[in-house]
Amino acid sequence: MIGAGKIAASPAVRPFFNRGGGPPAVVAAVVGGNSNPTRVSPDPFSPPGIIIAAGDVIVVCAAQRNCLTGNPPVVTIDGGGAPVVTLAASAVGFPARTVDTFLYFITGAAGGTRTVTVNPNGDGTTIGTGFQAALVALRGSTGLDKTATSVGTSVGPYVVGPTAALTVPNQRDIAVLGLGDAGVSPLPWVAPFADRINNDGFDPTGDVSIWVADRTSLTTAAVTATSSSQADNDNFAMCLATFKGT
Repeated sequence: MIGAGKIAASPAVRPFFNRGGGPPAVVAAVVGGNSNPTRVSPDPFSPPGIIIAAGDVIVVCAAQRNCLTGNPPVVTIDGGGAPVVTLAASAVGFPARTVDTFLYFITGAAGGTRTVTVNPNGDGTTIGTGFQAALVALRGSTGLDKTATSVGTSVGPYVVGPTAALTVPNQRDIAVLGLGDAGVSPLPWVAPFADRINNDGFDPTGDVSIWVADRTSLTTAAVTATSSSQADNDNFAMCLATFKGT
């Protein structure tokens, strides 16, 4: 109608070219493990291949019995894209026959089915060398922000964090929990964290289980991850890392 006033645009409605991105999305997740209780170190191990697009970030979560202190597992990835593997956080316990947990991320990986190999390191014993690894692919991440770790012996709840305040909002937070011996599935997490993928082990007397959960951070508030309890008094190690969005 001629002469009608203009309708003010809502702040929530912005031109497409002026919109910021959101938190990274989880586009794939795989998990696997092995148990070699009579070996000083488990053999190199590869979880199932994970399908990614060029530019996706692969987060590698590993839990191992009795890793050699100061010598974390060595992680490699097949193929092109000049992948760079970075150890983001490590939680190394101290009791005998403990569990140690590590969180890596891989950037520069080309698209397609990628295979990640983890070469665990032993501590010179032949007791408790179970190993688990999980891969989570993130799309829309510009890199790592904050981390936190936690170790101990407890029936739970298992807690890691808080991190420092995040640098920017819109992040994907990933928490990994390694438990001595087999776990009891499912192992719920306190919201807004939710279970993403897990493997609860093979041999309850000398193995390790892994649990990976994630959430989105829409603000820069510090992050804490909490899982529920187990029936047994388990050694545990946890890593938490936040990944920035676009």
